[in-house]
Amino acid sequence: MDFQWLGKSPSASHGDPTESSAAACETTLSHDAEAMKFYGSCSEEGPEWHSRGKPLTLLLQAGAQVGRHIVALGLVVLQIYFASERRHLMNCDSRIIGLPAALTCEFSKGFVRYFPLVALMVSLMVVARMLLSTRAFYEVLRRDALLDFENFSPLKDPLFRVLSVCIVLAMSHFIFGMLHSSDEYTLEQLRRQQHNAQQVAMFYFVPTIVFLAFLWSSYDIEANLVPLSKYFEENPDAARRTLGRIPFISEATAAHVVRSGLSFKAPGGGPCETSEVYKELIVRAEKADPESIQELSDWRLVSTMWPAKLLLDPRLTDDSSKKFRLAWYAFSALTLLIMAFILYFFIKQGLGDLEDVYNNQTSDAASLVVEIGFLGLTLWLGQGFLHNFLIPFQSPEDTVQ
Repeated sequence: MDFQWLGKSPSASHGDPTESSAAACETTLSHDAEAMKFYGSCSEEGPEWHSRGKPLTLLLQAGAQVGRHIVALGLVVLQIYFASERRHLMNCDSRIIGLPAALTCEFSKGFVRYFPLVALMVSLMVVARMLLSTRAFYEVLRRDALLDFENFSPLKDPLFRVLSVCIVLAMSHFIFGMLHSSDEYTLEQLRRQQHNAQQVAMFYFVPTIVFLAFLWSSYDIEANLVPLSKYFEENPDAARRTLGRIPFISEATAAHVVRSGLSFKAPGGGPCETSEVYKELIVRAEKADPESIQELSDWRLVSTMWPAKLLLDPRLTDDSSKKFRLAWYAFSALTLLIMAFILYFFIKQGLGDLEDVYNNQTSDAASLVVEIGFLGLTLWLGQGFLHNFLIPFQSPEDTVQ
């Protein structure tokens, strides 16, 4: 988040990033008393922007994001699977167009039919990242530190690239169908093809483009965070004093500290308050050696998301953390249910095409290859998401990787 100009970011003092838990929990950040009262309060009460980080607010925001993705993809699904006539999809009968053309037809048709399902899974992974990252931002901001998220472009995400390839291959099916629709290109035939192209654009590519626009915006976490005017709104003087000395923590640094393991212990070995855990994160992030910070992986959506290791840790026992874990369970349950249905669908379709191939419908082998590929992708995405879902049930030692 480009807030650096608001106040000078304190220069990091390079010390031992694994400072003892007692020292980390004893350390307190020096703040103006009034600023702490209004902007550094860890209670549920506080400025209006505190409510943006509440579990229910975040869950509703995630639901709205997923909802608009489903609406856009649903328009495509209705036309592909439930329309009374599917004249825009090419007939892949090898007895009519020959085996080579039928194989090409079945292969490209597989991407037409299955793109919406794969796209829905990817969108759920993107929204899950948004949900966790937004919560982490507000929890850190409430402790008077600023978490700066990396501007992770969708073009750098391998999953978004997979979706792009799927769209291109789906488009090739319609182009291939138009090229094989007639051997003669009369004026009437050209008009018919133009009409078909417009219909295809309306029922398939317009909703797909709308979905991609929605998905693209979901990658930008900072676009949905509290604007500067809202932060200053209730107490401008306190906000100005806070921002004048606020620590500025990059996402890569925060991820490094979390993955190296937070103590979750107070001096004397007792349970650590939630505020002390975030103070330890902030202090260690300020002292982290920049040379030890690794760049975040482009595969971050299918690996353990670093905010999950912090926010979902069962050792955070305050009411807000417990409620957030419940919100996460609700979102995760829906996600896993959708993934399970998609997995079942690919298995069912694959078994059907396998039977067709066994019965000498050779062209269905191309569709079977697509289904096996998407089946593997679904299993991979599912296990990645399940690993994040299970973090609250892991032992503390297992959460440190």
